[in-house]
Amino acid sequence: MQLNVSDLTLGPAAGGGTFEVRGGSATDLVGDVQNSHVISLIAEPGSSSTNANLRAANSFSNAGMILMTSNDPARTATLALSSGTLTNTGTIHVQSGAGGTRTLSADLNNQDQLIVDHNLNMNKSSGAHTNTGRIDIAAAAVLSVTGAGSLDNAPGGIIRGVGTLDSDLTTFTNNGQIAPGFSAGILTIEGDVPFGSSGSLEIEIGGVAAGTGHDQLQVVGDVTLDGNLDVSLLPGFMPMPLDMFTVLTVDLGHTITGPFANTPGNHLIFPGGEFDVLYNAQSVVLTNFVVPEPSCGFLLVCGMAIAAAAGRTMRGKLRAR
Repeated sequence: MQLNVSDLTLGPAAGGGTFEVRGGSATDLVGDVQNSHVISLIAEPGSSSTNANLRAANSFSNAGMILMTSNDPARTATLALSSGTLTNTGTIHVQSGAGGTRTLSADLNNQDQLIVDHNLNMNKSSGAHTNTGRIDIAAAAVLSVTGAGSLDNAPGGIIRGVGTLDSDLTTFTNNGQIAPGFSAGILTIEGDVPFGSSGSLEIEIGGVAAGTGHDQLQVVGDVTLDGNLDVSLLPGFMPMPLDMFTVLTVDLGHTITGPFANTPGNHLIFPGGEFDVLYNAQSVVLTNFVVPEPSCGFLLVCGMAIAAAAGRTMRGKLRAR
């Protein structure tokens, strides 16, 4: 259903379907977006009057899907909230389209999926944003959080991808997971990154080259470490002892402070092996890989299995005589 109307009233009584908000006067949203609803904001070619604008006066929730796109590189798709919070328990997908600008002017409580395939500016003044779901940032896409507010990647929240999170103009804290790549990849954060005690950096290693072989977090700002460095090896890869993996960097003029809490003595033990962790002023490097030694229990079980097999062999030979 294509809309060029001033009001869109949703809720259980509205029924399911797709509602397209195209260029024209702003459309006022009343009610919550149900899981059977898809709202598509589509900016059209033409003058500024063809921007797509959807606005709500008060808090609302999205349990369905909100798509934001543009058919013109000069036009804007905007979702704005005058007061209150947009609670997302569904999907908000910022699509590439033909370019243009996507703007989200609301306090966002993301509990499910925010997919950023194109630049998105979250510009709510003094906005308080929380993520307990997942934020995916695609290659070349930038998620900018402005407005001198806050962004908390809370416990359970995941920020991942190969694009850029620009939080330089807000206060960012990481109490959840930061996971560069969708497998091996590089994620960039512009602005300071303080890790809380429940925060973690998730690193996958499948080769020695950053971005193609293993994950890396690049920060344009200061980093304060706490929480966990969680490492896993991709299938089929076994590091050599002297391989070096730079998993975190900061740019010139900024520093890394403190170790991760799970690297006592600058040493990391994880299910795939062990690394020494080199904490430099502007990088964190994994090296000196060793395969974990078998546990005493494992050696005992193996010894008992070998002894049992030897016994069976001896008994077989005696019966053969």
